[in-house]
Amino acid sequence: MNVGSERAEQLEEIFRLCTDIEGAVRNADWDAAGTLLSRRHHLLELAFADTPTTADEVRQLHEVAEQVMTFDRQLMPVAEKARGEAAAELKNLRRGRAAADAYQQNSR
Repeated sequence: MNVGSERAEQLEEIFRLCTDIEGAVRNADWDAAGTLLSRRHHLLELAFADTPTTADEVRQLHEVAEQVMTFDRQLMPVAEKARGEAAAELKNLRRGRAAADAYQQNSR
């Protein structure tokens, strides 16, 4: 396999991972999102590690960089909103737990 075709496969996988990351974030599956982000980061490092040898490779790398940055900018508000909702839910659960504990303490 030559560098060009290997890089092309890496770039395709990066795009697939972006879609998978979005799905994980929308489902608040933070473990999966973190794993997918790590995999994407690794592939980005590999894809950009070798100097492009053709103008087409330069164009492809530029497009990928732009698309990943755009994807991340668009997904960030979704992730922040989901994180805020999860934090609020956790706070409500803790409050409910404290109320239940207080009730139990006072009912003895």
